[in-house]
Amino acid sequence: FDLSWSASSDNVGVDHYEVTANGSTNSVSGTSTTISGLSAGTTYNVSVVAVDAAGNTSGAATGSVTTSSGGGGSTTLMESYFESGWDGWSDGGSDCYRYSGSRSYEGNYSIRIRDNSGTASSMTSGSHNVTGYSNIAIEFYFYAYSMENGEDFW
Repeated sequence: FDLSWSASSDNVGVDHYEVTANGSTNSVSGTSTTISGLSAGTTYNVSVVAVDAAGNTSGAATGSVTTSSGGGGSTTLMESYFESGWDGWSDGGSDCYRYSGSRSYEGNYSIRIRDNSGTASSMTSGSHNVTGYSNIAIEFYFYAYSMENGEDFW
């Protein structure tokens, strides 16, 4: 978000401003800055302090801002290509393994899961906080290979 404020005055002269937001402080020479790297649907405390040429500081002007809950683009919460390992997924049992070969959708690796063997053939990922989003899209790709009569993916 863009942040601006009125110029401060000082008998020595204001040298710069220290703006604190999102847990970090930055030195700003003018009376505006852009704060980036914020999460959607989150409230942040912001403060601006004037610093004069002698190093004296003013009292902090404080406020808070709440970012919108999305819109105008998309956010990827998790991507898994399995090129360097399980990418945060957990193996449900003895029936899954990291496969290397031509049937991988992207790259050289994928995860092989067998059907009809219960939780032994399952994968789970950690939970994701999606409360700040109004729409969620989940994509995955699978390659059905050598399925037996009566088997299904679900």
